[in-house]
Amino acid sequence: MKNVKYISASAGSGKTYTLTLALTDAVRNGDVEPENVILTTFTKAAAAEFKAKAKAMFYENGLLEQADRLDQALIG
Repeated sequence: MKNVKYISASAGSGKTYTLTLALTDAVRNGDVEPENVILTTFTKAAAAEFKAKAKAMFYENGLLEQADRLDQALIG
C-alpha cells in the first residue's frame, strides 16, 4: 500500500486536524482522489466528525467537487 498515514495519539491532541490537513493537501496536489480514501476510527462519532471537518476544509480551499466526492470514501 502507498500513501498510508497512521496516527496514534490521545484525545484532544489534534489527530483530526492533522488528518484533514494532510488529506486536503493530498487532494489539492492530485496525489489522491477523495472517493479512494479509507479511514477507520474507533467510533462512528469520530468518523462523522472527521468527514464533516474534512469537507469543511475542502470547501474552505475551493475543492467543492472533491468535497462532494468525499461522500463515496470509506470512512467509518
